[in-house]
Amino acid sequence: MVDLESSLRLRQETLVAVDQPLALICQAQRSGGTLLATLFDGHPQCHVHPHELRIGVRGGHSWPRLKPSDSAEEWYAKLQENQLGILFLKGRRKIPLKAPGEKSKEMGGYPFMLPPSFQRRLFLDEVRRRKPESEREVLNCYMTALFNAWLDNQNLVGVDKRWVVAFSPRRAWGEGLTRFFKLYPDGRLISILRDPWSWYTSAQGRDPHADGEDLLKAWNRSAIEMLGARSAFPDRALVVRFDDLLLDTSGTMRAVADFLEIDFDPQLATPTFNRYPVGANSSYDVCSTGVVADPVARHETLLSEDARDWIAAACGELYERALKLSVPASSPPLPTLLESRR
Repeated sequence: MVDLESSLRLRQETLVAVDQPLALICQAQRSGGTLLATLFDGHPQCHVHPHELRIGVRGGHSWPRLKPSDSAEEWYAKLQENQLGILFLKGRRKIPLKAPGEKSKEMGGYPFMLPPSFQRRLFLDEVRRRKPESEREVLNCYMTALFNAWLDNQNLVGVDKRWVVAFSPRRAWGEGLTRFFKLYPDGRLISILRDPWSWYTSAQGRDPHADGEDLLKAWNRSAIEMLGARSAFPDRALVVRFDDLLLDTSGTMRAVADFLEIDFDPQLATPTFNRYPVGANSSYDVCSTGVVADPVARHETLLSEDARDWIAAACGELYERALKLSVPASSPPLPTLLESRR
């Protein structure tokens, strides 16, 4: 225990500052955000959050208010991500390999050594040392504590980092978009546009009892938020097409790397967790690691003709509008379902 305490103290005294701007991946769940985050994992110029970013209240989808009058303990209470503590207690970050109807299997899990008490200790120490005077400075203290408390983080040190990358669905919706760019005026927003037929199939596969109308409303809201972000912040918001991400991963990630002004690294074409290979976070059968292309066409066999027409009537035209704003990959764009049906 004495040796362990000495090791932790050494880490505490040799912290790597994590003050980089946030590259936020944000759209509706089931759109490919987990995949995109795992593609960034291990890139030498990026710190990548080990899970979804869940700071704040309302299920971790809103930005916390970090008042200057708050104490360090109050700041940490608003920022603490309970899910990271759960992952630490389990001793692993599960790889989602499963068959339909099953929960993620224990097989193939990797260690996840981020002691919550040590993260809190580092945060309080950073606040005492830095004396932050703005919300961004408090967030920098939090990110520094998070990535340094992650004891087996294989990408903490190395070349100069450019970004902290994190996936957080719906966080940049509504007033959250303005809050994001107020907190991170040097930040970047990346949204994944998944066609409504494929997205509906995935969302219904995850929750078969979900109301269909509510699902389509959620997809429409996500597309509207993308259009609004690109209109308000054209140079700082990017829309990536889900199909391109799966079928031309390298080409699409080259475009994303250009947007973030980082080097293209072969790591960007392989999903990993802490540089270990992982499988897709799918609602359906997954039996291998790496990028899986099955979700692109799965809806063609699972949705009836009437269901496809119903979704097209509710979401098709909005999808076409959003599609025009998506980043072009290196290969010619694939026809949309509306174009194919025409």
